[in-house]
Amino acid sequence: MVSYQCSPLSTPDGIVGTFRQCAKLQENQDLNKFVSVVVLDEVGLAEDSPRMPLKVLVVALYQTVYMYFHSL
Repeated sequence: MVSYQCSPLSTPDGIVGTFRQCAKLQENQDLNKFVSVVVLDEVGLAEDSPRMPLKVLVVALYQTVYMYFHSL
C-alpha cells in the first residue's frame, strides 16, 4: 500500500508519481497473489488545488476501462 496525502498544494505529478511507485511494487510479482494499492488520504483537499490534480485519475481510469473491455 502506498499512501498519498492530498492537499490544496497537490499536483498531478505527485499523484502520478505515487501510482508509478505502486506499479513498481507489482513488478515481478504474481498478480494472482499480490496487489499494490494507492490510498489518497483526504482526497477532497486536492479539489482546492488550482492545478486540478484529480484530472489525472479520470485519464487513468478511462485508459484502464478501455484496455479491459478491449481485451475481452
